[in-house]
Amino acid sequence: TPEFHVDSITKININELFADDSQPDQWFKAKVNYIVFDEKSQKEKKVPFLFLLNATDVKLAHEILKEKLGTVQDYVIADITTTNIQEVILSEN
Repeated sequence: TPEFHVDSITKININELFADDSQPDQWFKAKVNYIVFDEKSQKEKKVPFLFLLNATDVKLAHEILKEKLGTVQDYVIADITTTNIQEVILSEN
């Protein structure tokens, strides 16, 4: 039987997951700021959302994210970083 060791488990708050079975298990965390108009202050404000997605590299992760987000709302992709995530197991609810 193979041995394995779990060093740590860390919870991260993700707003949405884009998992593609055809992509490798290289996971990226993306921070997207949605631009919304605040009626109270009469100013635009940025609302951050975190996404998790898999891709072969950062460039493809950026392309996938842009495709998934579309042009419905104003947003700025603020950051895309490589994660140390080895596997994502989706629960069946």
